[in-house]
Amino acid sequence: MPNQDNQDFVDFLSRVRSRKEISEKFGFSSEEIDKLLGRPVPGFKLVRQKNVVGEELLRYQPELNGVVSKPKPRIWTSKEEATGKPGIAIFFPNTLNWKKIRVTPVSDVLFGNPACDIEGLDERLQWIARDNHVFAFINGDIFQKLTAKEKVELWPLMQEMKNKLAPVSHKILWAQQGCQEAKILAGNEGIDPLRVICEDFNIPYFEDPIYSEIHWKGHLFTFYCVHGVSQAQKKGAKLNAVVRSLEFLEHTHFIAMSHIKDSMSKKVIRIRRDRVNFDLIEKKQFPFICPSFVKYFRSQEAKKGYSPPSRGQISCALFPNGDYHLYMSSPSLGIEEDDKSRKELQNDITQ
Repeated sequence: MPNQDNQDFVDFLSRVRSRKEISEKFGFSSEEIDKLLGRPVPGFKLVRQKNVVGEELLRYQPELNGVVSKPKPRIWTSKEEATGKPGIAIFFPNTLNWKKIRVTPVSDVLFGNPACDIEGLDERLQWIARDNHVFAFINGDIFQKLTAKEKVELWPLMQEMKNKLAPVSHKILWAQQGCQEAKILAGNEGIDPLRVICEDFNIPYFEDPIYSEIHWKGHLFTFYCVHGVSQAQKKGAKLNAVVRSLEFLEHTHFIAMSHIKDSMSKKVIRIRRDRVNFDLIEKKQFPFICPSFVKYFRSQEAKKGYSPPSRGQISCALFPNGDYHLYMSSPSLGIEEDDKSRKELQNDITQ
C-alpha cells in the first residue's frame, strides 16, 4: 500500500472521489482507505461530503490559509435540534446590557460573478466587525456556479472569501446552503465551498430552511430563514413568495427569504390568544427579502431586461424588553439607522 507521500494517490483525490473509485483505482479495502486517509498530507485538507444519495465523497483541497487571522472567541452559545431537524437556539448572556442586538443577513453575494458588489460586501462586513452588538446569518448563494468559459478557479475564490469572513466568523450565528452552492456540489467541483468555510470556522451549517431562535434577557426572538427558489419578477409576486411561509408557520418574529435579489419587507399582524391573562394580543411579524450584493449592470437580470432590484440593506433589531423591529436602508446608509431614537421606534411598534 502506498504511503501518504505517494503523489499518484494525492493527485487522484485532487478531484472528488468515492470510496468505490479509490478501491477500483488502487485495490484498497475500506480499512486500508481509512488508515491512509487518517495520515495528514502537508499543505492539504481532506474534505468529506455526501452527495444527494448519501454516498461519501472525498477530496484533498489545498489548505485555505493565506492571511486569515485566528477567529475571535464567541460571546454566544448554541444548541441544535436534537433529532437532526434544521433548528438552532442561540443564547446571549443576560449580562450584556446593550440597547439592542442587531442581526443582519448576508446572502446572494455570487462571489466570482462580474456583477458582484465587492465594495458593498466589504462595507457590510466592516460594520459587523466594528460594532459589538451587530451579528449576522448567511442565507446562501455566497458563491456563483461558474462555467468553463469564465475560467475562474474555485479554490482562490474560497480563499479570498474565507479571508473576508474571518474577522466576523465569531459573529455569524448560522448559515445555510443556497442553490448556487448546491449546483457547485453537484457539478465537477463536487464540494460545497460555503460548507467548507463554515466547517473551518465552526459556524452551524444547514442545507434546509432554518428554524432559529435567539434567547436574551429572558425573551425569545424567532426566525425562519429560507433561501428560496422563486423566479418572480413583479414586486407583489416577490412579496407573495416570502409571505407564503405564513401559511404553515406559527407566530414568527422574522421570516427571511433570499434568491430574489430585491430588498423589501412587509409588516404582518397576527392575533394570538394569551391563555394566562385571557387577552387577545396583536403580534407583529416581519417577512422580508434579503438584499443581494449583485450590481444591476452585467447581471443576468440586466441581460434579460428585468427591472433593477432594490439593494437596500436590512437588519433585525432585538431589544432587551422583548420589543423587535426591522430596519431597511440604502446601501450607503446601512449603519445610519442605528441613530433612530428609541422614542421614534416605540411609536412604530405595535405590541
